Amino acid sequence: MKSTAALSTDAGLVPVHASLGADRQMSDSITRAVGNPHPKQRWALTMVCALIVTVVGISGIEMVWRLDGYQPTVPNTPALWAFHRRRLDHAGERGVALLGTSRMLVDFSMDAFGKRFPSLDAAQLAIESSSPVKILEDLAADPRFRGTVISEFCEEAFVPHPQPKYFKEGFVELSHQSLSWATELNDRIDGSIQERLCCRNPDFGLNKVFVQWVQNSGWPIPTRIRVRFDRHQLVDYRIGNLDEARAETYGRVRALYAENMSSLPTPDDWLKQALQIESVLQRFRAKGCRVAFIRFPCTNETWDLENRYFPKDRCWDRFAAATSAVTIHFREVRKLAHVDCPDSCHLDFRNTDDFTNNLLDELVKKGFFGK
Repeated sequence: MKSTAALSTDAGLVPVHASLGADRQMSDSITRAVGNPHPKQRWALTMVCALIVTVVGISGIEMVWRLDGYQPTVPNTPALWAFHRRRLDHAGERGVALLGTSRMLVDFSMDAFGKRFPSLDAAQLAIESSSPVKILEDLAADPRFRGTVISEFCEEAFVPHPQPKYFKEGFVELSHQSLSWATELNDRIDGSIQERLCCRNPDFGLNKVFVQWVQNSGWPIPTRIRVRFDRHQLVDYRIGNLDEARAETYGRVRALYAENMSSLPTPDDWLKQALQIESVLQRFRAKGCRVAFIRFPCTNETWDLENRYFPKDRCWDRFAAATSAVTIHFREVRKLAHVDCPDSCHLDFRNTDDFTNNLLDELVKKGFFGK
């Protein structure tokens, strides 16, 4: 019997070993022409492909959230507050501490201030439903702080016996804890990413979204409040039900007053308590620091409530005449008196630049920023 190779030859076909040799020669020729990737090159190619897939995936998720009306936001945590408080330790005379409640957080435009005073370094240190007194005391006692203070004035902050949690002393204590430069850098990078990407919103975590689905509450509801890394809160009152927003805000104000004022002080008692801040202002003056108290706008039912508790003519007017700080009341400045507060307590983000510039105009007229 003839071998397979022989049969192939008799049939006029190419021998098997000859065909395999030709294949190997062709493969070698292709390898020499294209090149055999080095293992490191293959890893690099894999990494590039993985990066492209990741970017495309994140972009797709981000597009879905944005089309549904969601917006990037940064968690407004005590750690973020402490981060900006520590910045003032290194700002020297350029530092500007912004204190107060949610009105300062919402109404004061960091962008407008930065454009107006690019050489100054403002830190947004306001805290919702709080008193600025303990923060004022901390800044006055800190030899590293040599800047300027613009504080929202809150009449309820000077009642004789407010609740301890109203002072937010935990924030101040946290800011005095030393952190490594790596932690500070990580906080800055993470905050910058959260400020730009909806998918980094902690409310969109898989665990929270899954729990909401299990509870039949659907997707997270788009919020009207967007928090930036500099802690400025931008509120869009075109989102959601405005009547509900007004009722919610007024309810919070009423609850705050009820909690902190079991017995309403007389105007004389209140003034005596409020003027105790003068000892703190004296420590600021000894360091060459300026302090301004600003009564931020409120309207309608909120103004009626607050003026009923603390009548302007018997409280603010007497305090402004006696204090050594620069003072501005929104109702005494034409451009500030007629602002629109959609929820009766805060400004829409579209109006904050104008409000801040008008406020800064008044501070400049009073010589607050010096030359």
